[in-house]
Amino acid sequence: MSDAEDAVELSVEIAARPATVFRCVTQSDLLSRWLQAEVRLEPRVGGDVRIDFARYGTVVEGRVLELRTDELVVFSWGVAAGPQAAEMPAGSTRVSLRLTPTAAGTRVTLRHEGIPTAQGRRDHAMGWTGYLGSLAGVAPLANVEGGVEALWDRWFAAWAETDGAARDRLLGATLADDGTFADSHAEGRGREFVSEWIGVCQGMFPGTRLSRDGPVLHTRGALLVEWQAHPADGSKVARGINHGRLSADGRLAGVEGFWRT
Repeated sequence: MSDAEDAVELSVEIAARPATVFRCVTQSDLLSRWLQAEVRLEPRVGGDVRIDFARYGTVVEGRVLELRTDELVVFSWGVAAGPQAAEMPAGSTRVSLRLTPTAAGTRVTLRHEGIPTAQGRRDHAMGWTGYLGSLAGVAPLANVEGGVEALWDRWFAAWAETDGAARDRLLGATLADDGTFADSHAEGRGREFVSEWIGVCQGMFPGTRLSRDGPVLHTRGALLVEWQAHPADGSKVARGINHGRLSADGRLAGVEGFWRT
């Protein structure tokens, strides 16, 4: 960004497919989550846009100018009420969000044009940096069936399932087709490997069950969860932490297991 320009442009890589990200930039409930505001957007050309940033005492208003499914959203933007209302009135600037598919998911390029002052451009660059980071956190979760707690619960249930076909179904709803697993005992790729390794572990430690121990932490598609192992004889409980990363389709692209000693 140059002070000689009237625009800021930023981009972020997101671990979600364009269709999922498009929902996050056009559906009011999801917009409200990553903008951390009360948002009303009518997803049609000419539709109203209203964003109430209550914590800043600022209301932004505009209209949808362009809309291409899974590719582009453009809307006007300006301050209808708040400290910058005189400097940047309602509808006086233009925001575009362009979605480009990538191997890992989607690259979102945001361009905000028409910002009248250098300080305003610096302020908006920092603000949009934070909001795009929030979008990169919200979008990967939007496609996870039942949420990330349910995702990990299915993963741990697979480790207790002794029926191979049932275990494969659980893994199919949990692990990406080429998903990986690694801990201090094994490393491999694909659900077939993981299912076979689970069977080996069940043979070595019959009756042992794993369960999630507390809430899941997440940021930008990366997940952390604590777990407990409950042996059949009840003599000992092992504990550890799993790190996971979401695939673009809302399953686990990879899991790394850490044992507490």
